[in-house]
Amino acid sequence: MNTAVALGANVVSNSYGGGESSSDPGTTNQFFNHPGVLITASSGDGGFGVEYPAAATTVLAVGGTHLVRNTSARGWTETAWSGAGSGCSRFETKPSWQHDSGCARRTVADVSAVADPNTGVAVYDSFGSAGQTGWLVFGGTSVAAPVVASIFALTGHASATPQYPYSNSPQFFDAVGGSNGSCSPSYLCTAVAGYDGPTGIGSPNGSAMTGTPPPPPANDFSISASPNSLNIVAGNSATATINTATTSGSAQTVSLSASPTPVGVTASISPTPVTSRGSGTLTVSTTTAAAAGTFTLTITGSAASGSHTTTVSVTVTAPGGTCTATSQLLGNPGFESGNTTWTSTPAVIDGTTAGSAPRTGTFKAWLDGYGRTHTDDLYQTVTIPTGACSATLSFWLKITTAETTTTTAYDKLTVTVRDGAGTVLSTLATYSNLNKSTTYVQKTFDLTSFKGQTVRIQFHGTEDVTLQTSFFIDDTALNVTQ
Repeated sequence: MNTAVALGANVVSNSYGGGESSSDPGTTNQFFNHPGVLITASSGDGGFGVEYPAAATTVLAVGGTHLVRNTSARGWTETAWSGAGSGCSRFETKPSWQHDSGCARRTVADVSAVADPNTGVAVYDSFGSAGQTGWLVFGGTSVAAPVVASIFALTGHASATPQYPYSNSPQFFDAVGGSNGSCSPSYLCTAVAGYDGPTGIGSPNGSAMTGTPPPPPANDFSISASPNSLNIVAGNSATATINTATTSGSAQTVSLSASPTPVGVTASISPTPVTSRGSGTLTVSTTTAAAAGTFTLTITGSAASGSHTTTVSVTVTAPGGTCTATSQLLGNPGFESGNTTWTSTPAVIDGTTAGSAPRTGTFKAWLDGYGRTHTDDLYQTVTIPTGACSATLSFWLKITTAETTTTTAYDKLTVTVRDGAGTVLSTLATYSNLNKSTTYVQKTFDLTSFKGQTVRIQFHGTEDVTLQTSFFIDDTALNVTQ
C-alpha cells in the first residue's frame, strides 16, 4: 500500500482479505491511511462474515451483487450475491458517517459491484493462464473492488473518502433482494431498500458520478458528559467522562475546558485536546472549605469548526454528615465510552453482540472465550474517601462455556483488590466454567475496609488449552456513602 501511493497511485484496489485481529486498528493507521487516495478492499467471498482490510475505517469496503439484464430503464437489476462478505467488525470503531443501528462498531460493506461468477465480468485471456484462452467470466468481490475503484477514478473521485457514498446515495444503484446468510438484524445479511450489509449503499452509477464532485460535508462534532451529575462530600473528588463524536465531515482536534468553579472546588480535564470520537476524564476536586450547595459546571469543546458545550451538575455536601450522600466512583462504569478509563488487554471492551449481548447499552467487557491458552485483564484505579461510611463494589457477570465437566474448574475469573504496584490486597472472588449462567447475575462486595486508600479493582481471566469459557461483565459500580 505505502509503496503504491509513494509511486503515485491515486486509487488503490485490494482483492484479498483474512480474519480480523485486535492489531487491525494499528495496521490501518500504518498502511491504509492515505488521505487524498481512495482505497478499496473486497469484502470476501465466503458469505456473511467480516474480513480485514475491508473492515478498516479508512477503506471503502466493496460487497458483491448478482447482476442480470431486465426491461427497466436502466436495463439491469441487481440483488445481493450469496458469497459477499458483510457484518460487524469486532475491533474497528464505528465511523461517524455510518448510522445503522445493528453494529456498535464498523459495518461492512460500504458499496458493491457485480461479483457473482455466474454473472461476472468478461475477460479475454490470450496467454492460457487459466488453462484455456479466449473470453472467460470471472467473479468474486475481488472483481468488484477494482470495478468500483476504476469508476471512482474515471469519474474524478480518486480523492473521495469512504464517507462519499453515504453523502451521495443518489449516485448509486440500490440493490434489493438476495442474501448471504442468516443474521440478526437481517439487513446485515439481506439486501433491503437503503443501506444493507452485503451491498452497502449500492453499486456506483458512473453517469451520475460524472461531473463536478459535490463539496465535502462541513466538519462538526458533538460533546456529552457521563454521568452528567456528581455528588461530592467536601474534601473528596469525583469524575465524569467527557465524550466527543464526529457528527459530519472529518475528525478534528477538540480542546476541552471547564468553566470557573466556586472557592474550594477545582475542575480539570485530561487528556486535552482530543480527536473527535475521543474522550477525556473530568475530575472535580473539593477541599473541606468548599461550601455546600449545587452548581452547574459548563464543559466547552472548541475546534476549528466552532464550539459546543455540555453541562455537569455538581452537588457538594458538608463533611461529617449522616451517611446519606451516595456517590459512584468508577469511571465509564458500563463501558459505554468504549476503551476509556479502564485498562485492559486488547479487545476486552467489546461493542458487539458477539458471544453475548451487553446487559444494558451497547458495550460490555468480554474476558477470554478463545478456546486456547489465554489471559485477559481489566482494571481501574480509584481512591475510596477516608470519610466513607460504606463502600460497595458491584458488577453483573455472565459466564458461558463449552466445557462439559461438572467438577473441574479449567477456566477462571479472579476479582481482586490491589495496590498501585499491582500487589493483591484481597481476593474478593474466583469464578470458573463451573459457574456458567444463561443470564447476567449481580455480584456485590464490601470494600469499606479500604477507605482512605487508592486501590486497583482488577478482573483477571485465565483460559486453558481447549474449550472456551467467556466471562462477560457489565454495569460496574463502586458506591460510597458519606
